[in-house]
Amino acid sequence: MTIPHYYPVLFNLEGRRVVVVGGGDVATEKVEQLVPTGASLFVIAPDLSPTISNLAAGGAIHWVARRYRPGDLLGAYLVVAATNEPDTNAAVWEEAEMRSIPVNSVDDIPHCSYIVPSVHRSGPLTIAISSGGTAPTVAVRARQALAERYDEKHGEYLYLLNEYRERVKANIPTFEERRDLWYRIVDDGVEDIYRREGEEAASAHIETHITAAEDEVSVEQTLDYIRAELALAKRPAMTLGMQLGGMVLLHLLRKVRTDVPVIFVDTGYHFPETIAFRDEITREWGLDLRVASAQDSLEEHESKRGVLHLVDTISCCALRKVLPAHEALEGHDLWLSSVRRTQTAERKVFAPSQDFALETGGTIRRASPLLDWTWDAIERYAEANSIPRHPLYAAGYTSIGCAPCTSPTFGTDDDRAGRWNGERVECGLNVAVAP
Repeated sequence: MTIPHYYPVLFNLEGRRVVVVGGGDVATEKVEQLVPTGASLFVIAPDLSPTISNLAAGGAIHWVARRYRPGDLLGAYLVVAATNEPDTNAAVWEEAEMRSIPVNSVDDIPHCSYIVPSVHRSGPLTIAISSGGTAPTVAVRARQALAERYDEKHGEYLYLLNEYRERVKANIPTFEERRDLWYRIVDDGVEDIYRREGEEAASAHIETHITAAEDEVSVEQTLDYIRAELALAKRPAMTLGMQLGGMVLLHLLRKVRTDVPVIFVDTGYHFPETIAFRDEITREWGLDLRVASAQDSLEEHESKRGVLHLVDTISCCALRKVLPAHEALEGHDLWLSSVRRTQTAERKVFAPSQDFALETGGTIRRASPLLDWTWDAIERYAEANSIPRHPLYAAGYTSIGCAPCTSPTFGTDDDRAGRWNGERVECGLNVAVAP
């Protein structure tokens, strides 16, 4: 006898009409396998085994208490012929074939359009093994051997993986990237961690892999955005205050272009560490640095107005930082800014790209490639790419501006904390500040 080359497939039988003809011991095994699928299960037989009878009494199946008749398969999605009467099984086969309904005649390979493998289930994992009908006992032994490896704990692990499925599908854009991510997770011993240390430890490991993949996608999307904005600009420029977000943007920008001018506003009040860090980065990264400053020197400023930052910080920022920055941006048609929505309430409504009114009277297109990045994402990118950090981060500063108006905060993840004694969070460079 020629052995068919079967195509393995799993049917979703939920709510579908499945007909089993027969009610004895052979039919019992098939019915017990079919009940958990949620099929609308009809058993046609004059008598039932105790097991099937109990299922019928409990409403798990529909019992048609008579012998099979032609026409009983109308509307069926799947059929099983499981009587001990060859003529009846043959009649069921003929009707199923006529109606193009898949049919399994138990222990009668020539009258099967499908066969049922030996099955092991572990949670959502289904392992099906078949000998193609040649030696079912061999398939059973193979299934039993696999059952020792893929036990109940393995099923729990699969349910844990499934909790992340929708997130991965939503955030990782291509099938190939999603597939590779799942292989990295599965091949990295997460199941062993689950067995040894429990769900929390395994979840943390999975989270690390998924977050890294999401970061890769975010970086590529950010680079694409930068490329698109630069393609529209003739005279781009970037502002840099030497904080970590700005350093990340500068690192990304230099993956696309290295000749974009970088504007640093020297207010005269910067920490010495800021100026030293600026000069170090300019030298090591070969920046085209443009230093902007107020028309009045710090001495002239204070001789005319007094120590303004002690009495009117808004005016001080406007004169020493905002106006010089906007003057430096005049003549450019694209301003690359490292602002992010999570920094302040005002920045939550920013658009990624928008026309911005300068204090000098002109307008410029402001692009914010990092607008939707979180501080954690900034930190992860900086660590992964060994980006130098302003030395004052190690001294407890989370936001670094002018020395008189910036304080260490220690222990907060608010990267605008410690500015202006907590009275405000904007200098006016990106958002107009009312006096």
